[in-house]
Amino acid sequence: MKQRLQEYALIAEVVSAIAIVLSLIFVGLQVRQGAQETRENSVALRSQVQQAMMEADKDLLLFRAENGELDDRGNFYYFAAILRSRQLYWTQRNVGLLDDETYLSYMSPFVGGTLNDADFTSMWIEAVNLGSVQPAFVEEIDRLREQSDLPAFDYATD
Repeated sequence: MKQRLQEYALIAEVVSAIAIVLSLIFVGLQVRQGAQETRENSVALRSQVQQAMMEADKDLLLFRAENGELDDRGNFYYFAAILRSRQLYWTQRNVGLLDDETYLSYMSPFVGGTLNDADFTSMWIEAVNLGSVQPAFVEEIDRLREQSDLPAFDYATD
């Protein structure tokens, strides 16, 4: 009888070892599937971010086209909208929602174009001096300007 119990115990150990191996395989497959779903969701989220960026820029361009020359107040609000959108794109890149290539394609016209307009340059410098722009974003703009061989801004206050 004791011999029989030992055989049953041995069989139970083998069955339990097999069950553990099978459960580990199942967990591994579940983890792999979860990782794949996460990658797919990340791609979808990045696509949504890029679509929102295109819509925001389209709206800014339409606003400018529909309103022609803007007065000082209109220019201020227009610049503020552009500035906030670019700051948002910078944040999205920093958290991994935006790849470098797309980010640079949206930042280059801002750094090399918008910020070279005399009115917008003065608004940028004023916003920086007032502390309305995140310091790390200012550093990023300065870095991008330097890479583009554009002159540095003079942030000294009067």
